[in-house]
Amino acid sequence: MHFFGFIIFKLLFIALIITVFVIFMRKRRSFQYGATDPITILETRFVHGEITSEEFKRIKEELIQSRK
Repeated sequence: MHFFGFIIFKLLFIALIITVFVIFMRKRRSFQYGATDPITILETRFVHGEITSEEFKRIKEELIQSRK
């Protein structure tokens, strides 16, 4: 009986590690790709080097003006 309890404990521990890893990866992915706010998307693109600082400033100003 003790042997089976140890096996179950190991399996639960492995399942816990996998669950934490999956949750971490989903949060990371949603941060990168799941944003819906245009300014957040713009900031993400700027941080990843997809747009220049001049483009970032210009587009951000346009977005702020369009919200008014």
